[in-house]
Amino acid sequence: MDLKFVKNSFNDGVADVLLYGPIGRTFDESTQNYVGIDGERFAEEILFLNNLDEVKKINIRINSAGGSMLDGYSIFSAIKNSAKECNTFIDGIGASIAGVIFQAGAKRYINDFGKLMIHEPSIGTQYELLSDKQKKMIDSFSDTLETILENNSKLDRATIKEMISAETWLSSSEAIEKGFADEVINTGRILNTLTTEEILSVANEINIGNNANNIKKVQKMELVTNHLGLNDANATEKEIISAIDGIKNSLNEANEVIKTKENEIASKDSEIEDLTKINNDMSLKVATLRVENAIEKGIFEESKKAELIETANNSLEAFDALVSAFKKPVNKITNVINSDPKPEKTFRELEKENPSKLEQIKNENPSLYAEMYKKQYGVEIK
Repeated sequence: MDLKFVKNSFNDGVADVLLYGPIGRTFDESTQNYVGIDGERFAEEILFLNNLDEVKKINIRINSAGGSMLDGYSIFSAIKNSAKECNTFIDGIGASIAGVIFQAGAKRYINDFGKLMIHEPSIGTQYELLSDKQKKMIDSFSDTLETILENNSKLDRATIKEMISAETWLSSSEAIEKGFADEVINTGRILNTLTTEEILSVANEINIGNNANNIKKVQKMELVTNHLGLNDANATEKEIISAIDGIKNSLNEANEVIKTKENEIASKDSEIEDLTKINNDMSLKVATLRVENAIEKGIFEESKKAELIETANNSLEAFDALVSAFKKPVNKITNVINSDPKPEKTFRELEKENPSKLEQIKNENPSLYAEMYKKQYGVEIK
């Protein structure tokens, strides 16, 4: 089997599987290629790894802004159903459905700089503008998300509902606190300094040495002097104290280094927050430009601009799918209803304003009629 997502060839019995990119397979018009992580293909690769004797453990490494819920659920279930230990890691960002997939791991790890985000499901249109059937579908998706997050956290249902509604971003420490992760991976450097146990051992040995009644047990302070790097068992108190002072100085220096590193980490957290804000601002600008371009091309009406910008800002993929869905129907309606000054009218608008033309489309172009019906009501014509 040609493995698409498995990048580590079972080193030491561990297979690394990467979820780096959008969840769900979509067609990119700019490159004329399919992009994204297909849920079915991912599940097949997990099953394949489960059948290999040389694979003992599977690590799912995540850095994704999310995507398709259906593909996400396939991936979540594949991880949950793995017969072999399958752990999840947030290497950078685990947002939207990618953050839900993260919950499937037998053990969930997050880098200290990692971010987890959860929010409400969306099909790219404001909830108030959806049909009743579409609202029921979105509510059903929300219920499944709440169930997964409640089952894999320390929080109650009401709190999770509030977090999803508000679109909540969590740092690594917050993810641990709320039960959405099991362990934080420290990515900072570890300094080679004396441990607390070593220092206490020296202090205990010195205390024993100060007790004249135990002078024979410590063999003339040999343990202490050797531990302090003094090769003379008859070292004076001044020499021993000097050696201990040296250890104290090393400990103080180590504490200063720790404080410096803590300040650097705090600075990095602040930098991440600033970059996140910049990224959000840039995303809004890009979304605005994309919508304005589509309006100039005549794909959408100016009156829909605010709604479309919100859709594009939430997910450019969803907006691109919407643009693609509107391109062909506009041409077909123009051909069938060439007397209508606004051929881009929706199924619902034609139902209200010009049912005879809607009937004409149904008779002359049934496939277009079915496509418009599905776009309006979210279901196939029975």
